[in-house]
Amino acid sequence: MKTLKLFFVSCTLILLSSPLYCDIDDDIWGLEEIDEPQKQPGPFRMEAEFDSVASTHFDKDGFRDQKMSFSNWSGTAGMAFCYLAYAREAYAAGVTYNFTRLCWEENPYFHQSDFNQVSFLLRLFSNRFCEWIWQGQLAVNVDADEWDLNYYTNYDIILWGRYDYNDCTNLHLGVIVQTGMKMDRVYPVVGFDYVVNKCWKLNAVFPVNISLEYNYDSCLSAAFAMRFFDVRCRVNKDENLPMGLFSYRNSGLELALLYEDNPSLEGNIHVGSTLGGMLRISDHNNRHPKHFKLDPILYVGGELVWSF
Repeated sequence: MKTLKLFFVSCTLILLSSPLYCDIDDDIWGLEEIDEPQKQPGPFRMEAEFDSVASTHFDKDGFRDQKMSFSNWSGTAGMAFCYLAYAREAYAAGVTYNFTRLCWEENPYFHQSDFNQVSFLLRLFSNRFCEWIWQGQLAVNVDADEWDLNYYTNYDIILWGRYDYNDCTNLHLGVIVQTGMKMDRVYPVVGFDYVVNKCWKLNAVFPVNISLEYNYDSCLSAAFAMRFFDVRCRVNKDENLPMGLFSYRNSGLELALLYEDNPSLEGNIHVGSTLGGMLRISDHNNRHPKHFKLDPILYVGGELVWSF
């Protein structure tokens, strides 16, 4: 039986401070049905990711001589705790630590630059519906410096299905929901992936996987991909804008080199350029927003996944 694979580690919605964009696989940590079950890893999974965006100027009157940089680091530990073999259905839980740094020396609204977040994850994978693979994730994201569930917690929900249309094409349909801290957004997941031949694969699934992949051999591949950055946080209570909110949204085009020692070890390094994003700052009720457009700039990043 052929191996089914949704996850393409080079191109994911990245807003790594929000586990909405943590990588979720259709096999939920190695529980996918494969030709050689003895080669499956155990139920445990460790992930590490980082992205660093270089300092860029603001495209806004009065701020054009100022610069801002952005970086994000995260680590996740998880375990599959239930697997129903007859339905190829699995449940898993995990915890993520995420560190975000927003450096803007002349920031008139808040001086805080480091943001720490702990996320608690519940994941689901199911193949019980004919021709469909469904995956879902619920994430509860808590500010690790405040631990205030009323004001410093937000939530992310993913429901994402893949339909096996034919031997070369799969259709994707789903929804991504962000809520909490008075910052609510809904994204549809829609698109397809198409295997051109044994070397080339096109992924056109907005907004989670837009990429053209070239498979060099069974372990090594390269990709030209689009990456999305989406972070939202609340600042401390003693800032100039007490308990103010900010969101950092950006996108970029990148080249990535991927390695996969199936099925236990995966990793990639990538380098690219942002397309010009937006920093939005608002008060504690998400009102009176200020928008700061960002110029395009280079970024680098990497990811590592170990299943055992």
